[in-house]
Amino acid sequence: MAKQQTTPTPYAHSIERLSHCSIAGIHHIELHSHTIGYILHGTLCIHSNPPQCIPQGELYLLRAGCHYVEYLSHDNHPYEEIVVRLSNESLSSVLYTLVLSFDISTRHNNAPTAISPHQPSTRPIALLFKGIASYLSQHTFEECKAMEYLKIQELIYLLLSQQPTSPVALGICQIATPKRRCLDTIAHSNNRQKQTTAQLAEQCGMGLSTFKVVFKREFGCSPHSWFLSQRLDAICTLLRCTNEPIKNIAQECGFSSSSHMIRVFRAAYGVTPTQFRNSHR
Repeated sequence: MAKQQTTPTPYAHSIERLSHCSIAGIHHIELHSHTIGYILHGTLCIHSNPPQCIPQGELYLLRAGCHYVEYLSHDNHPYEEIVVRLSNESLSSVLYTLVLSFDISTRHNNAPTAISPHQPSTRPIALLFKGIASYLSQHTFEECKAMEYLKIQELIYLLLSQQPTSPVALGICQIATPKRRCLDTIAHSNNRQKQTTAQLAEQCGMGLSTFKVVFKREFGCSPHSWFLSQRLDAICTLLRCTNEPIKNIAQECGFSSSSHMIRVFRAAYGVTPTQFRNSHR
C-alpha cells in the first residue's frame, strides 16, 4: 500500500489539477489542509465506514487528516480532478467575507456529517470548475494568487447560497465552527495515537468534562468510541485491501501489540482479523 503526504504550500489556500494515470491500489494519504475536490474523469473511492465511491462530475469534501483512497480510471483515461485546499484560517476568512458582503448564513445543525461528504455538482459549479481548469492550463494562479482566492470565494458562495443544506455545504460550515475546527484538528491528527482523553482535552483548551460534552455533541459519540471506531475502520480497510502483516497493521493503527489489536477486533466483530481478511478475499 502506497503512502502519500500532501506537500505543505506556502499559502493558506491553493487550487491544483491532479492526474493519477499509473497509481493502482489503496493509498494512505495525509492531508494538511481541508480539500474540496471536483472529479473530471474517473471515480474516487474513499475507504471509510461505509466505503464511498464518488463518480465523475461530483464534488466532495475531505477534512485534514489521514484517509485511505483509491483512484479508478475509466475508458483508458487517467483519473483527473481539481482540488481546492484550504487551511482552517483561510476557510474562516472566506466565510467571514461572505457573511459580511452577502449575508450568507453559516449556521448548521449539530448532526454529524459523513466523513467525506459528496454531492452532484450544479451547473454553475460545473461551469466554475471549467473556468478554473482553463486558468490552471494558462498558469494564471501562479501569477496572481488574488485571482485564485477569488475563485475559492466564488465556489464557497455558490455552495452556501444555492445548496446550503447539501452535504458538502454543511461539512464546510461545521469545519469553520471554532469548537468544531479545534476538535477536527485534534481528532484527525491523533486518530491512531495513544493519547488519553484528558490530554486531548488539554490540547483543545477545555476541561475534561466540557471536552466530553462538546465532543459528543459534535461527533455524536464519546471520544473513546469515536477513536476506537476510527482505528477499527482503518484495520478493516487494510485487511480487505492490502496484504500487510497483522503486526504491521496493529502498529500503524496505534495498538501496543498485535495481540491487543486481535482482542479488540474480536470483541467488536466476533472474528479475528485473519478470519475477517479470509472472508473478504
